[in-house]
Amino acid sequence: MMKNIFLIFCLLFSINSCFTQKKLIDKSDSIQIDYVDLYVMTPVNVTLENFYSYFGKSVQTITIKDKVIVAEIGDEMNKFLNTSKKAKILPDTRLIITFYQGDKKQVVTMGTTLLNINDESHILNDNIREYYGKLTNNEW
Repeated sequence: MMKNIFLIFCLLFSINSCFTQKKLIDKSDSIQIDYVDLYVMTPVNVTLENFYSYFGKSVQTITIKDKVIVAEIGDEMNKFLNTSKKAKILPDTRLIITFYQGDKKQVVTMGTTLLNINDESHILNDNIREYYGKLTNNEW
């Protein structure tokens, strides 16, 4: 009897875990990635607010509208956000990812070690670095 209760508890916990992962990136119609060389040196930390004025014409842009690729990028980001460690500082921004859904947008800023979304910073892992490095042809 006790063994059955334990098995039921484990099953319910597993099911609950599958459905309670945070989905911070909503389903998107398109994605815009604005980026600069990841290792360009700056005398101050670059924030979302001063990214475009600081880097100006050196900002490169990729726009992605292919639904399969957009979904894959959103899924990869959600996977990362559900397993990452949080940090208390903002990234020194070198990459801005904007997820568009109709007239709504979600903005993610990324540096070489941190990512920020919804005012929460996360420590980057090698997988997400490589993923966005391939998208932008940037070596991390």
